[in-house]
Amino acid sequence: LSLHDALPIYVDALCLSIEGPKNSHNTDGFDPESCGFVRILGCQFSVGDDCIAIKSGKLGIEPELRPATHDVLISHCYMHDGHGAVVLGSEAAGGIKDLTVSKCLFERTDRGLRVKTRRGRGKDAVNEGITFEHIRMDEVLTPFVVNSFYFCDKDGKTDYVQSRETLPVDDRTPGFGATTFCDIEATNCHAAAAYITGLPESKVTRLTFQDVHVTFADDAEPFVPAMACGVEPMVRQGIIAQNVKVLDPLVWKGIKEGLKIVLMVFGAFTILNLLRETGAIEDVKATIAQISDDRRVQVVIIGMMLPIFLEGAAGAGAPAAIA
Repeated sequence: LSLHDALPIYVDALCLSIEGPKNSHNTDGFDPESCGFVRILGCQFSVGDDCIAIKSGKLGIEPELRPATHDVLISHCYMHDGHGAVVLGSEAAGGIKDLTVSKCLFERTDRGLRVKTRRGRGKDAVNEGITFEHIRMDEVLTPFVVNSFYFCDKDGKTDYVQSRETLPVDDRTPGFGATTFCDIEATNCHAAAAYITGLPESKVTRLTFQDVHVTFADDAEPFVPAMACGVEPMVRQGIIAQNVKVLDPLVWKGIKEGLKIVLMVFGAFTILNLLRETGAIEDVKATIAQISDDRRVQVVIIGMMLPIFLEGAAGAGAPAAIA
């Protein structure tokens, strides 16, 4: 089901079931193109290509006939056995703005949330205000894909489209706005948690991952995470990201918090070594031994004093705990 009319607005797809053979080519489930105020609610998709692909035309089409697709809500949908569950592009020369995918279930798709573009889509081909939230995936081979080297169309494998070198920015160069992934759980994945490649001359602006959990299948098999030249099959890989200006500020916050813990533990071991060198630990042992030489009594004493150590020694108490 495709909507290719010029400027359709207020489109509702409610409680539909769209199915096609898994091995059928070019059988997208639903492709809203240059539409506004679209709601896709309570639908089921099982197709041989992308379940939902949001589009807004190619660069050669007159601009007034390929405006941005905007104000899209996809919610309470079930996608299974397709190439991609929810896909943005690649024919999105007019851009995609203010799209939310929420409370959906993806199963056995090659890719989950998939953004694809390429050189030649044009300067208006920018995704802005994109949010993916409250989503569950199972047996999705690669849950998150952002591919700026998608090899579609006759020229898709030319040097212009596929070059990893920095090319001049012109009217054919697409862009990438901010995209947020929130409260998403993906289990039994195969290839990679995320495969993200921006253009070197037009980097992905910002990707935010918040409360995202990915686990891999025990019997995971190699798979190509993105349709671009030079991408090899991989298995059980983490986040692969290239040409992203800001990747998940929350991750960097986590890294900083982790460094704080590392520094604290380093300080704890430093103080512990100092206690050993000065004989302070032996003095503590001797004091406890004077109270009782019964090991059980000593354990009880240490257990009673441990909360005080943890509360008072070196702030967080790590040296005392280690000692």
